[in-house]
Amino acid sequence: MRLGEGPKEFKSNATMHFSNANMSAVLQCLIAILVLAGFATRCGAEEMPEEVFRKVSKDKTRWVANAKGAKAKECFLVFDDEGAVVTNATVLGAFGRYNDGEKCFRGTTDTNGCYSIAGVSRDRMWYRISKEGYYSSSGVKSYIDTEEVPAVRNGCWQPYGERHSVVLKKIRNPTALIRSPAQKYFSYPPSGSWVGFDLEVLDWVSPMGKGTHSDVLIRFTDEKSSSAFARTMEVSFTNNLYAGAYEMKCDSHSELKTIYSASPDEKYLESFTYRYKRDSTGYHGEELDDGKYLVVRTRTKIDDKGNLLSAHYGIIFGNWRFVEKGGMFVERLIFNPQPNDTNLEDAGTYYLNPCNLDRNLEWNNQNLCEDPLYPRPEKRRRMEYESFNRNQKP
Repeated sequence: MRLGEGPKEFKSNATMHFSNANMSAVLQCLIAILVLAGFATRCGAEEMPEEVFRKVSKDKTRWVANAKGAKAKECFLVFDDEGAVVTNATVLGAFGRYNDGEKCFRGTTDTNGCYSIAGVSRDRMWYRISKEGYYSSSGVKSYIDTEEVPAVRNGCWQPYGERHSVVLKKIRNPTALIRSPAQKYFSYPPSGSWVGFDLEVLDWVSPMGKGTHSDVLIRFTDEKSSSAFARTMEVSFTNNLYAGAYEMKCDSHSELKTIYSASPDEKYLESFTYRYKRDSTGYHGEELDDGKYLVVRTRTKIDDKGNLLSAHYGIIFGNWRFVEKGGMFVERLIFNPQPNDTNLEDAGTYYLNPCNLDRNLEWNNQNLCEDPLYPRPEKRRRMEYESFNRNQKP
């Protein structure tokens, strides 16, 4: 399994016999079973092969370890985005949950970029690795989620002492980009009508909003019946030659979720169609999901021979939903206001340290592992970001 992945499915058919003498231990095991049942409720069965699931569901070692704890050991190998080892990087983390009284750990990588740590955990380990001049990398390893059977051998979670390669991306050229507030809603235009959206103003174009450039055209179409509802969101860049977008996956571990810059040579698609349907069988949808984003090229200019002269670039982050009551929902928008600048390394990513895309991380919800001599990154970087903006040339 990979670090940062969510829990897969577990089910339990355990039959337990107990007496008053071991009531406490039995209750702990029952709690562990409920935890596993919760995983089964939240996760799809297709995530685990049937033959593996049958073995895992009968593995009692993980239930006992979830109640009493088991030994764990992890080895981190830290590299930069060019493959060079990163020495003296700070490793912060803990075995367990942030509110579970876990034991925190802190250390630094050696001359080989390695750091090893051992401890006791009932279910998981989480970490954050950072160094000045790099974007931090974070993740979670779920022990109870392992496909190893048995999950615990000789009192140790398996695989014990597993090695993990972690990449710290270098901070190269942070640029002041236009960025929307996280999780922004935009009111719906009339159904069936194409309406332009301005990525710089972050609004619909007039008369729907204050925008002046139709960077992207959007049209919503609804179909309703007594037993079903369907909505289609069409996204088009056909109003500008060479304009379009291509889809990428967010980096699930790095503080910098996106690529450094847009690729001018990438194939930019002129149009996308997303669909949503609700009927008697449930919900069915095709949308830009969480963990994905679109790299956008717009406001293109061409010469008299039809060659591309200049363009603007930006990012549309998923979730991009279009059935919310409050309006069209976008996780975040980023736009580079400088023409012909492909740089998408947003200064706000470093200075403001947004972790809204890290759905599985609980780093921002706890204070147990903070260094008292080092201020919280969010506060320190926000002050730096304000200073950064003041020093930008008009």
